[in-house]
Amino acid sequence: MWIIDALKLVGWQALQATLLFVAAGWLVIANRVRLAWFLKGILRMVVYPFVLLANGYDAAEALKPTGKLVRYED
Repeated sequence: MWIIDALKLVGWQALQATLLFVAAGWLVIANRVRLAWFLKGILRMVVYPFVLLANGYDAAEALKPTGKLVRYED
């Protein structure tokens, strides 16, 4: 069900956001030049699964290492 997939995505996004916040803080201290590039990558990683879900793909499966894009046939 797409609602369960959306909830899984929210959980993954919360975990990723926490880890990336810590990494971003370290990055700002270590090297300020690459911050914009790093934040651009974060934005892509956070938005991409929701774009897949909006287009009818099983985005939770796509996030797994061996995940394959599966289109819903409702």
